[in-house]
Order: sequence, then structure tokens, then C-alpha cells
Amino acid sequence: MRVTTAFNRLLGLKGISVLEVSFGDASSVTVDVALRRRRLVCPLCSFSSAARYDTLPVTSSWRHLDFGRWQVLVRARLRRLTCPEHGVRVEAVPFARARSGFTRDFEDLVAFLATKTDKTTITRLSRVDWDTVGRICQRVVAHGLDPDRLDGLVTIGVDEVSWRRHHNYLTLVADHTSKKIVSRFTRAPMSASVRLKSVRPRVERAGGPGSAPRAELPNAAAVAAKAAASSSAEPSEPAECGSVGQAPRWSWRCSWDGSLLHG
Repeated sequence: MRVTTAFNRLLGLKGISVLEVSFGDASSVTVDVALRRRRLVCPLCSFSSAARYDTLPVTSSWRHLDFGRWQVLVRARLRRLTCPEHGVRVEAVPFARARSGFTRDFEDLVAFLATKTDKTTITRLSRVDWDTVGRICQRVVAHGLDPDRLDGLVTIGVDEVSWRRHHNYLTLVADHTSKKIVSRFTRAPMSASVRLKSVRPRVERAGGPGSAPRAELPNAAAVAAKAAASSSAEPSEPAECGSVGQAPRWSWRCSWDGSLLHG
């Protein structure tokens, strides 16, 4: 079997053909590839064209999954096209996200590890720096986040953690029904009442104020008033919220009174 054929199978990347394989130092291998498709695709939309604007004078490269101790670098000569909406852009590649120096498989692995362990462990395992792990996670979430995740959202939980001596806060909003995170945002310190108001617009998009939440949560106003009056970050005691059922207990307890939340 030829080396190029073997690497075609080992890489597992769709839409490419291996042209050449070269070994650098004792721990890296460079694979030069060419795209099989003839049409150029805009990286920001679905527009495609057979006409090219020009060809980049330098090769583009992406870090791929390691082969044992060998770091794999994929290189290709890319073209540019003229998109009627976004102007002149470098064509998209099927194995990597736009403006990324890593293949999709590599980024998906790093994002998966981020859900299982800490950043320090990820940097040692994947051999990338701390900031790169964060940027990779941002790209994976931006491309994989379900745009309809707030549709039909009724019962939520809100939890919050702080770092850097309580100067920064991360707030997570979860759907009790699907048991998934539906929103997250960071902020500076604020009071509990402001904290509730800051998360309100994100949930109003899901269902909005109306009579249905009031009917399901008859004690919503009392619970919301109690939560809004508290200025500390200590968890409040759970309160009865009508027919919500056996919802898990979260650090913040509040309910819809037409605009507020139940957690």
C-alpha cells in the first residue's frame, strides 16, 4: 500500500486527497492534501461558485488528531471566491470550521474533554495552550448550539459560580425537563434582584409572559418577591410552586408571575 493511500484512510477526513507525506522532527508529520470538490463554498453561508477570485500564495494548515506521539499537521492550498453577501472570502474546507487552525475532529475532542476534566489536563493531553482550549470550546458551541433550545421552555433552574475572589460570575440556566444547559453568561457582581432581571429576557423569548405560567404556578408572585428581596448569594429554602412537580432543587428559587422564573 502506498503511503498516501494509507494516510487517506488514517486521517479519516472527507473531501480530500493526500498528495504528499513528510516527516519533520521526531514528533511531527505533515500531510499535504487537495480538496476534491471543484466548486468553492463561502465559509459564512451556503453560497457556492465554480469561479475563483484567486489562489492564496501560501498554504493553509490545520492541526489534526495525533497519531500516538506524532503531531499531525494537514496543509492545503486554498482559493478565494467572491460571495455576493460577504465579499471576497477564503473557501471553506469540509474538515475544519471557519477561521480555525484545527480540524473539526480535533476541536470536537478538546470540547468533549472540557466536559470531563479541567483545562490543565486538556492542555497536557492535547498539547495546546490554555487560551486555545477556551477558543476551541467557543467555536464548537457556536456551531453546535441548537437555535431552538428555548422553544417550549417552561421549568428552568439557575445556578451560579464565582472566581477570582468573587469578582467574576458565571450563570447557567438549565431546562429541568431535558436536563440540559440552555443558556449561560458571565457578569460582574450585582444584587439578587438585578440578577433575576438580567436572566428574565432570555426566558421571555421561550414562552413570554402570559396566563399559562400563572395558572401552573399559583404561588409564583410570593416566591418571586421573596427571591428578589434577598441580596445575598445564599441558597433560599424551596417554596411550593403549584403543579410544577418534582423539580430538582437549584440554588435560586423563583417563579413566573408573568415575567419571573421558576428554578
